[in-house]
Amino acid sequence: MRAVWRLLLLLLLPAGFGPVAVCAEESDLSREIEPLRGGLKTLAPGKARDQKEKALAALNEARKHALELIFDEVRYSYSQSPPDHGERAQPEVDKRVKAVKTCWEEYLRVSEAHESGFWKDALAPGTLPTRALHKRLAKLLADPDSFLPPFERLLAAHTLGDTLEVLAAAWDTPLQLEDEVERAIAFRIQGEALLDYNDRIAWTSSTLEERREGRAINTYRVLMGRLPMELDERLVLSARGHSREMSRLRYMAHDSPRPENETSSLRATHRGWSGGVSENIHKGSGTSFDGWYKSSGHHRIMLDPGSASFGLGEFAEHSTLNAGREKSWRLSIPLPDVEKQKDHRKLLEKAIALGVGGPASLRSKKERPAVRGFDPADLSFLHEIWRLAGSEKANERACAIWLAAEYGEPLFALPIGLDALTEKKGVAFDAAAAVVQRFAGGHLKLDPEDAYYETLRWWKTQPKTWPSSEKR
Repeated sequence: MRAVWRLLLLLLLPAGFGPVAVCAEESDLSREIEPLRGGLKTLAPGKARDQKEKALAALNEARKHALELIFDEVRYSYSQSPPDHGERAQPEVDKRVKAVKTCWEEYLRVSEAHESGFWKDALAPGTLPTRALHKRLAKLLADPDSFLPPFERLLAAHTLGDTLEVLAAAWDTPLQLEDEVERAIAFRIQGEALLDYNDRIAWTSSTLEERREGRAINTYRVLMGRLPMELDERLVLSARGHSREMSRLRYMAHDSPRPENETSSLRATHRGWSGGVSENIHKGSGTSFDGWYKSSGHHRIMLDPGSASFGLGEFAEHSTLNAGREKSWRLSIPLPDVEKQKDHRKLLEKAIALGVGGPASLRSKKERPAVRGFDPADLSFLHEIWRLAGSEKANERACAIWLAAEYGEPLFALPIGLDALTEKKGVAFDAAAAVVQRFAGGHLKLDPEDAYYETLRWWKTQPKTWPSSEKR
């Protein structure tokens, strides 16, 4: 617990003074920080900690026992011909996963007793004793000359309720910690931050149902000792595009009958992804998670420890999961200003109401007031545009495509327009076709029956470097 006390020492030091400096302001702050100090003391060795370590050991053993069978490709076999999805071993898998759930619940119960003061009184976001302490923590995180060891930085970021700072601080922190309790706390903070990022911050067009299925998968990963996967829009678009194609062309397979979309890796490349991709597909009633859980090969993909990012896309009865490891899009694409998103959402509603239909209409005097508030520099309007692209209403999808094109980046307009090209007609198709011709210099034929694949063939020849923050 030396790391925790080092954080307290840093918090109590006046800015610009040595470790022995004392002032009236710090004395006041010291008194107000007592709840934090008291919460940290609850993590000290004792009966509660012993019980937690015992529960954690039992949980880890149960996880190991279950994962050994799940990743045993002989006993929990999978093949397409003859069909074998691990049905014979599935009852034993269910039994072992149930044992993990029992140990997990016991671990949470013991942890609640051991860490109650730590979480509720000490590090619960928004419950800091004073605004002064909040500012001191923020300063420590922002100051490049203020060195904070990994665990202290993670605790400080969590205390501020700063999800992005937690993710930045937590990248390798759990693996660096020798103390079992500290490592479990770091893992918990990192996992909660990833789930919050997926639900609230990620730049994505994911629908509510797609997010619900994705959360079910990530919740299961946490149960089994894996970190949640980070939602990546490139994989969302790739997965949804495959679900849409399977529905439209009436097939159910990982390999597309169209050469332009033949493999999952190729489909993901069209959306800007450059790493490897694993894929699950599902069709029919029931949740996709339940279907994949009961199929050995799909089960292993959900729990793959090497998968750090994912996208889940649905269309009609089809669901597709794409998972892989690549540099996080969050680290290369500037995130929107959350405070401005509501204002941009209102501007989008005005643009939709005015029937924004293309570049010329955006420049008209009548419609200019509705969109002139968009500021490409902060990207929050593009964040909302991307969400609008997943709308069930064709006019809203068309508006999103036009506005993305007006930004001048084919890598923003084309990924959300590709899906519209499969519709073969309607305002969203017309918008997407016009945008494609704009970026292709008007050289494509774009027959409605083949527009989607013709665009993919052209798109394969184009560079796939996503715009950087410096470019903006």
